[in-house]
Amino acid sequence: MTDKTLSRAEIAELLRPRPGQTPEEVASLTAHALEAALRGIAAGSIPGGYTINEAAAAIGYLLAGCPEQAARAARQIVTPYALPPASRQASPAELLAGLSRLRSCGG
Repeated sequence: MTDKTLSRAEIAELLRPRPGQTPEEVASLTAHALEAALRGIAAGSIPGGYTINEAAAAIGYLLAGCPEQAARAARQIVTPYALPPASRQASPAELLAGLSRLRSCGG
């Protein structure tokens, strides 16, 4: 990612669901948007507070291999209203597998 600061609207556009996106594309765009959002929070252009919780949730979902849920959590960072839930809830098995991957990396 470049060091250019993205606006909330630009970040939201990265996270906009598009027909035909592969999970890998969703994960890549979400990671890019998360980095931009965290830079914005650090710079003060995006409010902190609950947005940090959403960023942490998005990172966890990415680690667990749940890109749709990660993108939804990341969209909540730059969206000033409650979003509808993802089309499906992440399963405990997916989240446990993600936790296992995290632990195997020394986490």
